[in-house]
Amino acid sequence: AEKGDVNAEAERPRRAPLWRRLLGAWDINRNIADLVAHKPTPTNALNGVRFLSIMWIVLGHFPVYIKPALGNGLNEIKSSIDKPQWIFMFGAFYAVDTFFFMGGFLQGHLMPKHFAKMKGKVVNAFPMIYALRYLRIAPLMLFVIFGTRILRFIGGGPVFFHWQESETWGQCAKNWWTNLLFLNAVLPWPNTAEQACYGHMWYLGNDMWFFIITPPILLVYMHADKQRYVNALIAALIIVGIGMNVNDRPNPLADSYERPWNRMPPYFWGLLTAFVLKRLEDHRRRVQALPPVGSASATEGSPLIASFTDMECWERKVLTAFDHRRGRYFIYLIAAALLGCCVVLNWWRLYREWQWDYVPQLGVKRWPETATAIYCGYYVIGWGIGLGILTLSWALGHGGMLRRALEARFWTPLARLTFGVYLIHPTIYMWMSWQNRAYPQWYVQSVVYWVAGTAILAVLFSFVMHLLVEKPVANLITTLTGGKS
Repeated sequence: AEKGDVNAEAERPRRAPLWRRLLGAWDINRNIADLVAHKPTPTNALNGVRFLSIMWIVLGHFPVYIKPALGNGLNEIKSSIDKPQWIFMFGAFYAVDTFFFMGGFLQGHLMPKHFAKMKGKVVNAFPMIYALRYLRIAPLMLFVIFGTRILRFIGGGPVFFHWQESETWGQCAKNWWTNLLFLNAVLPWPNTAEQACYGHMWYLGNDMWFFIITPPILLVYMHADKQRYVNALIAALIIVGIGMNVNDRPNPLADSYERPWNRMPPYFWGLLTAFVLKRLEDHRRRVQALPPVGSASATEGSPLIASFTDMECWERKVLTAFDHRRGRYFIYLIAAALLGCCVVLNWWRLYREWQWDYVPQLGVKRWPETATAIYCGYYVIGWGIGLGILTLSWALGHGGMLRRALEARFWTPLARLTFGVYLIHPTIYMWMSWQNRAYPQWYVQSVVYWVAGTAILAVLFSFVMHLLVEKPVANLITTLTGGKS
């Protein structure tokens, strides 16, 4: 027995020294393999949605960072904005809400499964959960904030010095700490957008604080007798968000656009959708576990069996609607109408806003305050319900060719690069535009050139940052925590 123990000990592989495992965090081959690794899951369609949404954001930021008034004449600006194809550019307002929705949905869908494995030690794990979330986001964000400063000294052109001396760098030197603490959606108050360090990073501040309140909500929700209270709380938060949107009427040109109380409804719509999906999946599993109709066990008059065969519970009605083609198509029609109205109405509203802001000589009037308030209340409801319908359909195995296209394997690595793309693409826009020898022109070919070029460079930069910063940090955390992260 002793000899066997000695042989077993000799055959056991030796663990590499800590310093070697730490250096292994930058193993390019392993990191690339992890980047492209694909695991089939019911929610993989969201990978395609994630990447397409970040591309939509890149498109939507074109008029923010490539100002049309710098190049086009007044009539050209008006004729450009009048064209219906710009509906997609102005509709990018909702791409950010789509990310909020997916964040809430994925947390609500995945986190309870991790909690269930902790066997009553969830509260003790909260500090580690928050620390890991912080370390997931902060290193790459700080790398972009400070690392991109070198771009000030790489480039040239007749107006490049304006960017070198712009307030962008001074604001980051003064207010970078608000990004570090994820308070950059509210500080400096009240003119947050004008004084922010990399203003587009307001999303990260909101997302972090939404995440902070999520684990306690999910922990309570795991107790069946308290689910109604959690549902009531989430419904109340959505209603408050709707009310704040009606009151503040946020648009991309105002500070109210970034406030967490105005941006929280999509996140909680996602969380609510995860709860609905869990109920539907549980109901489907219980029904599938029932004995076949007509068997001896199915005719014994069991109250449990009767509850699933006779009672018209809402889960059964929803699953029946999704399982029947006509019902499913009708549901899709509702989702398309809700989402389409949001995009079209937003284009019409911002179209007038941009004409009023850039071309005041045309005398275009903004939307009436009442109409704007009604719209701001509607879009919070319409976009959340529309996304919820599509997400439930895909997660339940429906969606046909669209779902199969969105869950294709090639989306997986692209989806993992979306964080870096979001962080870096505004800097690429500014760095490229300020090196121009002529003012940018705002027409279709120009937009395609700028957006496609920026998107490609942003993906490439994100890939490099993933290998140099994002993935190594994740590997270091896994090494130092013994693989418990």
